[in-house]
Amino acid sequence: MRAQPHGAICRWACTNCGHRNPLWRAQCRVCKADREFKAGAR
Repeated sequence: MRAQPHGAICRWACTNCGHRNPLWRAQCRVCKADREFKAGAR
């Protein structure tokens, strides 16, 4: 079981969601949607 870089980027983006850069807010949204999709797919 190896760590997924996407998950790390995800955590970082969500931690910095309050950041001015809209790119990170978008990344955080994509991340949450992806997590919800995976949770629902199970």
